[in-house]
Amino acid sequence: MRTTPFADRWAERFGTTATAGRSSRLHKLVELVRPAVHGVPRQVAAADVELAADWVAVDFGDDLGDATEEWTRRHVDRGTLWFWEADGVPVSMVGHRLPTFGVSRIGPVYTPDEHRRHGYASALTAHVTGLILDQGNQACLYTDLANPTSNKIYAQLGVEAGLIFIDLEVRA
Repeated sequence: MRTTPFADRWAERFGTTATAGRSSRLHKLVELVRPAVHGVPRQVAAADVELAADWVAVDFGDDLGDATEEWTRRHVDRGTLWFWEADGVPVSMVGHRLPTFGVSRIGPVYTPDEHRRHGYASALTAHVTGLILDQGNQACLYTDLANPTSNKIYAQLGVEAGLIFIDLEVRA
């Protein structure tokens, strides 16, 4: 990656070390494909905050720490957090950010292990993406380059791979 030589030179110049962390890719929707999957989407409601916060903690706990429930409540209040329900049971969750300069970022996307491989996250991501497009905005999302499943799923939904980002930690 191009960032590694820069980080190495920076670290050498300032007598520090640089360590590459998570690598992610920014994707932009090109053409939305909506998979046919059992279930229906619904917005996460105030009564669902505890379950949604638990799911957010699994996916983003390291980033949010003790603020997981606060983050979840804020997204519920904004109407930017969704469940996919199969037979009345939440089986997947997708959030999105409010648009900035006409672009809305999708995430987090989470499905508990016991509900994976049924297409729930794909269907819900397509639904949320459709809402973003219907409001006249563009949709984008980040994927972890180490997760081939999510990269494959998003390609099937019609998103195009774009820029790669690498989190670098520089220590003195």
